[in-house]
Amino acid sequence: MISRVACGIVLGLSFARPADAQPLPVTIDRSQLERLIDRSKTRTAISVVGGAQLDTVSTDAARLQLEPDRYLASVLDTVALMDTTSGRRHLDLPIRYIRPDADARPSLSLSPAVEIEGGGLRFDPEDRQFRGRLLLGLEDSVQPAARRRLDPPIRFQLTSDAGAVEPRDLVITHTNIPFEVVGLESVVLDGDSVTVRVRPEFDPDGVSFRVPVHRPRLGLVPSTDRIQGFGFEAASLTVIAPDEAPADAGTVVLSATRGLPVPSTLVFSDDGVASGVIRSRGMGVATVTAASASAQLAPAAAEIEFVFPYWFMFATLIGAALGTVIARTRAQRRSEPVSARRTSAEAVSGFAAGVLAAAAYAVGINLTGLALDVHFGEAAVLVIAALGAIYGLPGLGKAVPAVARLGGEGASDT
Repeated sequence: MISRVACGIVLGLSFARPADAQPLPVTIDRSQLERLIDRSKTRTAISVVGGAQLDTVSTDAARLQLEPDRYLASVLDTVALMDTTSGRRHLDLPIRYIRPDADARPSLSLSPAVEIEGGGLRFDPEDRQFRGRLLLGLEDSVQPAARRRLDPPIRFQLTSDAGAVEPRDLVITHTNIPFEVVGLESVVLDGDSVTVRVRPEFDPDGVSFRVPVHRPRLGLVPSTDRIQGFGFEAASLTVIAPDEAPADAGTVVLSATRGLPVPSTLVFSDDGVASGVIRSRGMGVATVTAASASAQLAPAAAEIEFVFPYWFMFATLIGAALGTVIARTRAQRRSEPVSARRTSAEAVSGFAAGVLAAAAYAVGINLTGLALDVHFGEAAVLVIAALGAIYGLPGLGKAVPAVARLGGEGASDT
């Protein structure tokens, strides 16, 4: 009998409770609110969001009654932070949404997270646009492995200096993955990154972060990374257009921190290659830059060191000395009577002619009067110096126009 009565009481209590009972409002005092959100670490006031009306929590309020469909929200900073602790690279946006339970402990603790798919925006040569995708979602630190429905959903507005953002008004209806997809695209980008700003409904300033832009990069290949300085040697420069380059990649401008590339403006051939030359000037490291007239292509740079021309000087002196000896020996075989003073003068003159011939040939001027087609190098320098000492400088009369051209147009590769 007692068992039946007890059972009836239990059943009566069960049926007496409404099946559609709704959660009750939560009352939070000031100390509980501080435990939920530390005001000293927030950039904005604590807001109550989620309903039709946006409210701000007063700093003087002793307690707060929070409806079950509302969130406590705040922004901690203006800049997103990279997080790699979970084994994946993503950005944590310093925006917080908290929904407390009846004991004023977080039942939801949400923060937006962003993954940059593919590392950033990349150029699509077919439609000549930069495109990229972001994955944006709300991670719940209370239940990070569960997907829970958000009622009401949380909204953000997204803008970017990249151009088009789709969607601009983002509605997130659940926690954790899968994240929502946001597309970015732009026709022309002349920087290395673009800014994306995420604005929650309670903060018009929002939080910004940078998305890298991966522009197709030119290739710049010097023939060597070290040449003799003071103008005694030149290096060829080859500029290569990337496969993703647009059809009208246009011209390329060469510049250098030391020395003068010639020509300074190049045009790609049909196979996407352009060539130039840089001659050394003084000593030091020259940074050569190739920049395209097309904003879709990233510039390229290479370093070339101009070193003291020890080997040039050594080869020149040896060649001039050998040429002087040979010239003097040939004169003696002809039994030409000459005074010692004249002999010394001819030796000095021949030596000087050899040095000058070698130096002139290094910058593209042939003073020997001979038809020469040799590549620049220590052996060539030695031979040119010897020929200058032996035969003199018969090409000197033709050198004046060449010197004028050299000064006006720059050096050419030898």
